[in-house]
Amino acid sequence: MADLRPLRFVTLVGSLRKGSYNAAIARALPDLAPEGVTVEHLGLIGAFPHYDADLQANGFPAEVVAMGEAIAAADGVIFVTPDYNYSVPGALKNALD
Repeated sequence: MADLRPLRFVTLVGSLRKGSYNAAIARALPDLAPEGVTVEHLGLIGAFPHYDADLQANGFPAEVVAMGEAIAAADGVIFVTPDYNYSVPGALKNALD
């Protein structure tokens, strides 16, 4: 059997709470990943500015570009998030926009 290439995943955490259980789960994933799989946390989405078409017209902020590049380079994205009113939290929705 041929060796499989390493897989690289990135995580996005939908909770901004300091003591977030979701963030704790995301931090544990690299240690739980099997051999040949890496998991990298992308950082705090709460630092992103609110989506604004005028801001986008002048170019995306550096942290937004960095997240987009990290996602493009990854084999997959793992979302670790609570639900908020039966949907995704606003900060995660903003980051995805």
